Amino acid sequence: PPPAGYPQPGGYPQAGGWPPAGAIAPAGHGSVGAAIVGGVVAAAVAGAIWCAVVAATNYQIAYLAIGVGWLTAQGVLAGSNRRPRLPLQVLAALCTLISCVVSQYYIIKVEVAQLGADLPMIPSPGDFTDLVRASLEEDPLTGLFWLAAVVTAFFVTGSADRSAFRPNS
Repeated sequence: PPPAGYPQPGGYPQAGGWPPAGAIAPAGHGSVGAAIVGGVVAAAVAGAIWCAVVAATNYQIAYLAIGVGWLTAQGVLAGSNRRPRLPLQVLAALCTLISCVVSQYYIIKVEVAQLGADLPMIPSPGDFTDLVRASLEEDPLTGLFWLAAVVTAFFVTGSADRSAFRPNS
């Protein structure tokens, strides 16, 4: 039985008593749709930042790749009400991989533009695949950075304790 302080459900709180039953609402499961939106938005922002930094410095930075995964995971967690579940981990990893691949295309687009040529803003799937494959063959470290980003997104999403945006306890 609860200690003295709440003589009946919904009674006035007194020092040393437990809160009435149902006073603390259980955390909801969030929405898969909101998790998708959060992941896509975060991945787009993170990818744009990565593309801008690489285009400005001409260096791929491993910590920035990890940041892409972390930020994407935070977007998925924010939409899902911070519920660590395997489908959300897969979603975060997939959004991160797509972000890395799309960012790589735009990094190549910037490099080609500096040489005086131009690539379409929205490539055909064949051109997109060929350019990304060529960049991976030219610099295999790029694939390692992508892997670091995807693994980060997967594990951060799997552990809500690593989320910077935890709900108030």
